[in-house]
Amino acid sequence: YQATHGFSKSNNFLEKSFNKDKTMQIIAPTSWSENASLHPDASIALSNNFADKHLLILADSKEELDGSFDYPQYVDFVESNLFSELTDASVSKHVQLTIDGRLSTQFTMQGKVDGQSISYLVTVTESPTHFYQIIA
Repeated sequence: YQATHGFSKSNNFLEKSFNKDKTMQIIAPTSWSENASLHPDASIALSNNFADKHLLILADSKEELDGSFDYPQYVDFVESNLFSELTDASVSKHVQLTIDGRLSTQFTMQGKVDGQSISYLVTVTESPTHFYQIIA
């Protein structure tokens, strides 16, 4: 999966960030840097602190979940977890996408954390072995 949304193609200052086992990569401008403090379980976590923007990828092994979720249930799980962390929360309609030939679901969520307004763009996808949350 390559996330390049919102980055100018004319920007010649792009670099790749990989997860630990190099099975995922994100291509981002050099103004973005790794930020492990975003989430302790993130496979990839990047921030542009100047613009106060962040991106993280969470991977959940289907084997470790013991088959307790199918894809639609996992999407609902992700949405309800994020929703529960916000006050005055609202969520958009889900949009179905195809990313690298994989069924994917995208939605936005707005709300407040400690009184500060926040907005998430959430993409959920899966591989044969994992579910993925891509949160920006």
